[in-house]
Amino acid sequence: MIEGFSRKLYFNGKHLPPAFLVSLLLLGLLYPFKGVGVTNQAQALEGRGIWVHPYYFSSDPEKGASEIKGNFTLYKSLNLNFILYLVKDPYSWVYYNSSINPVNPSYLWDPLNIAIKEARALGLELHAWFCVFPEGDTETQDHGLLWERPDLAMIDFDGKPVAWACPAKKDVRSYEMSLILEVATKYDVDGIHLDYIRYPNSKVCYCDYCRLEFGREYGFNPKTKPDDPLWINWKCAQISSFVNETYTRVKQIKPHLKVSAAVFYNLQSAISGVHQNWKNWADGGHIDFLTPMVYIPSVTDFQNSIDNIMRTTEWKVPVYAGIGLYRLPNAGVLLDQIDITRMWGTQGQVLFCCHYLKEDYIEALRDDPYSEPTLPPHRDAEAQKMALAQGQARYEITILTLEKMRRELDNMQRTLSLTQVWALITTCCAVVCALWLISNRRERDIQ
Repeated sequence: MIEGFSRKLYFNGKHLPPAFLVSLLLLGLLYPFKGVGVTNQAQALEGRGIWVHPYYFSSDPEKGASEIKGNFTLYKSLNLNFILYLVKDPYSWVYYNSSINPVNPSYLWDPLNIAIKEARALGLELHAWFCVFPEGDTETQDHGLLWERPDLAMIDFDGKPVAWACPAKKDVRSYEMSLILEVATKYDVDGIHLDYIRYPNSKVCYCDYCRLEFGREYGFNPKTKPDDPLWINWKCAQISSFVNETYTRVKQIKPHLKVSAAVFYNLQSAISGVHQNWKNWADGGHIDFLTPMVYIPSVTDFQNSIDNIMRTTEWKVPVYAGIGLYRLPNAGVLLDQIDITRMWGTQGQVLFCCHYLKEDYIEALRDDPYSEPTLPPHRDAEAQKMALAQGQARYEITILTLEKMRRELDNMQRTLSLTQVWALITTCCAVVCALWLISNRRERDIQ
């Protein structure tokens, strides 16, 4: 327990040393963590996922299927419990037997079907991962929505098309929704995971349709006021309405399917930068869980970000913190970040991504935080309610404990200051006394 806390607690940007934590334990300041911290009971409900790209597996049907089985077996051995499996990439390819969108020609053997089969055999959930609005570069590819319908592309401020489909246009929304519903209908997946469910940046979309629709509603051309909150909120509404529609329509087909989304971890940046107001999705009950992409190597910054996320969501939906394996310097930081997600009240973690799950990460996960199996809280309403309550309790205990630490640090600093003054006074007195004795000895010697 002490070793775990020495990895994970920071205060004012400084790592708290083990000796200080031992002192706190002796003083009884950490008593609230007993039975509520990272215990087997708390971990019994924890989402542990991983993003998986099918194009990291061989395009050969037999070898590819074998690699899927091998990797999924590894994930099970690490006590992960769900997989976010890519079915549509940002280049307008899909990786399943679609009658709507072009299938990646190297994967005509339906890797999604194989993935579902292997996940089921191992007791792993599998959620279909969609990169929703990017559709590839029409200048370098000869397939996909924008290649067939360039008029559906987003337009930047300078009037140039970008490789994303405009979410405000009905034909785009209908097309992207048809892919989602196709998978939800034809395949035995456990959920739909929305990625790139946003704009690429704040400098789009200025197509004729968006400018006219916005102008009709608000009375001015958004190009004259590109930073106006009305314009930003209008674009946020295009994304939010698609998420809401996805949630509603998926539930109509299969009520048990879970709808989730990968989102920017800083809400303000998400709103102003890519027009993704994920708080509204959680507040409105149109998302089953969120996976904020907190791809930060700094443990302190990661901790601050998780703190902000949890205060923003207010434990209305499960939050599985996305951890960017590709940005971490070593396995120790991975363990630190998992510890932080637990102490700050998330309901789990998702690793990005399968390609960066190196051997040292595998051994670290197996030996420490994932040594026992868990169940994902989103699986049913009662489990979710319990996990959210546990998470909020852990968060409140963490904040309470840090406040006690702050007060204790202040007391220690004041005590240290008084001790230093006293030591200086006694040292000066000792020096004066020594000089007086030396002086007297010399005077006696002279006499």
